Amino acid sequence: MDAIVRCAIMAAVRLAPAASIADHARWLVVASLGAVAACVLGIASIGCAAASLWIFAIPWLGPAGAPLVVAFVLLAIGFAVVMLTGRRMRRRRIPPPSSAEASLVLDDAMRLFKDHKGAVLITALLAGFAVGSDK
Repeated sequence: MDAIVRCAIMAAVRLAPAASIADHARWLVVASLGAVAACVLGIASIGCAAASLWIFAIPWLGPAGAPLVVAFVLLAIGFAVVMLTGRRMRRRRIPPPSSAEASLVLDDAMRLFKDHKGAVLITALLAGFAVGSDK
């Protein structure tokens, strides 16, 4: 529980005012929808390319060889994606630079949380409602 609260406090210290948080949330939603649309369109284009390769390869490889070539090409692309994704996931994250001011705020906030857990949680709940509303 302390680790979660510590992360939330550090994020709140480094974030801008509440109006900016709502703007960031909207930006995240738009970016997510754009990423989903790009994935759907990418999958559709891969399907079209596979169908085109299949039609192109039928005269040379026959009705049995063309699907095998298409399957091999898709398998090679999938293998490359898995390898690149695995390589990207293994990269070490660089820790953010520490700030003395942020650590002082964190220490004070953790003391406040330990002394008044109920009040802090209710305040966080109300702050969440305030940020989530349009008013």
